[in-house]
Amino acid sequence: MNLLPAIGLIQPSVLWLMGLLLVFLPFVYLLRRWWLGGGLSVLVCLLGAYLAWRAIPRGEVLVIQGWTWQYDDLTAFSISLLLVATACLFILSLNTSQGWSFYPLGILILTLFLAAMAVHHLGIEALIIELGVLLSVFIIQGGRIGSTRAASRFLVMMTLAVPFLLLAAWQLEQYQTNQENTPFLSQVALLVGGGFGIWLGVAPLHGWLSGIAAEAKAGIAAFIFITFPCVAIIILLKLLQSASWLLEVPHAVNIIIFAGLFTAMVGGLFASVQRAFGSLMGYSALFDLGIMLIAVGLGTEQAGTMILFALLVRAIALVLIATSSAAFESQSGGDRFLHMKGLARRRPVPAIGLVVGGLTLAGAPFTAGFISRWFLLQGVASMGGQWPLLILLSSLGVAIGYIRGLGALIETPVVMVTVPQKWAMTVMILSLIALCVGLGLFPQSVLTMMMELTG
Repeated sequence: MNLLPAIGLIQPSVLWLMGLLLVFLPFVYLLRRWWLGGGLSVLVCLLGAYLAWRAIPRGEVLVIQGWTWQYDDLTAFSISLLLVATACLFILSLNTSQGWSFYPLGILILTLFLAAMAVHHLGIEALIIELGVLLSVFIIQGGRIGSTRAASRFLVMMTLAVPFLLLAAWQLEQYQTNQENTPFLSQVALLVGGGFGIWLGVAPLHGWLSGIAAEAKAGIAAFIFITFPCVAIIILLKLLQSASWLLEVPHAVNIIIFAGLFTAMVGGLFASVQRAFGSLMGYSALFDLGIMLIAVGLGTEQAGTMILFALLVRAIALVLIATSSAAFESQSGGDRFLHMKGLARRRPVPAIGLVVGGLTLAGAPFTAGFISRWFLLQGVASMGGQWPLLILLSSLGVAIGYIRGLGALIETPVVMVTVPQKWAMTVMILSLIALCVGLGLFPQSVLTMMMELTG
């Protein structure tokens, strides 16, 4: 149903949606230290998600200063997903504070990401995302006076990607005017690979990811791990659609698949030996990112569908893990296994949430993550070699990490102060658990929708 003609709003729709988010921003900022600010932030995100998915017309093209802006199906799906996931994290912050600046800066960052996904120019996309990086530094640091490792790593690594992508954008324009100049092909592919490799935190360029996982609050870490990879993947998919010749560069596909496999292996290996739920979430997210990169490299007809489904599942699982971890941290005072001994006996719902979220990222059977993993194993198996076995072993590493965490949660309880249970968080955890299991058992309707988006 298209509401815009009925209420007489101004086109183009993408700028209207950005304006809507920005209109509420001053009020959110002024009320950020009270529950009204958090509540308004949740409503703004949910309203924006509804309009982005149901009301905003798609396919419109706007040209400003030679830059093409288009609100298409991929942008609608991505911004709706990010807005709903952020609304859940705002609810988490209402119950366990993730920092007062999270509300206004979170909305502003999502507005920038909407602009980045809507404008079809790699150089402009890189600059807009860099603005989002600068704002994200403040919520990652979260007012802490101690270590700045997480924020500084994130800023430095993300900034290093910008020159690669600006040069790639310039050479893309050069190639379009002179397509007979074949040396540009390898140069552009190298620059694009370097830029997106840093953006996505492909191993061994994942130092910013592990730093955030170890130091940032659970909700903030989940926000970064959901939003930045999602935007980067969507921009990469659009780039490969408009410049499909990038995949025809010799060894390009094999490099993407190998980079994804190596990233998944590093994530699985390090996840299996972690001793804190924060860092465990980070390496689980790294493993999941490697899986999506392999799907990008496969490039089959079903790959796009499975990538979108994996982005949806990734957001659900990370919000579930962050919410469950925050519920424990409010009582234990830390996220290390040592601090959480016996908490499952007092708080069984967050314990189940942590394990279900982790197993979903690992791709365990009967969870939503298994659907994309099964497709991936089928695609990789057709290429021969031992790659399916390596993927399974990496997935097992993530599962082992969360099983070890569960073992700590059910050990003999330690003496600690009892904190009143937050029922809003409990309801959200139960709802997310139901989604993880429900999408794993009945994925057909969602997969059909994903097929329509990529068709």
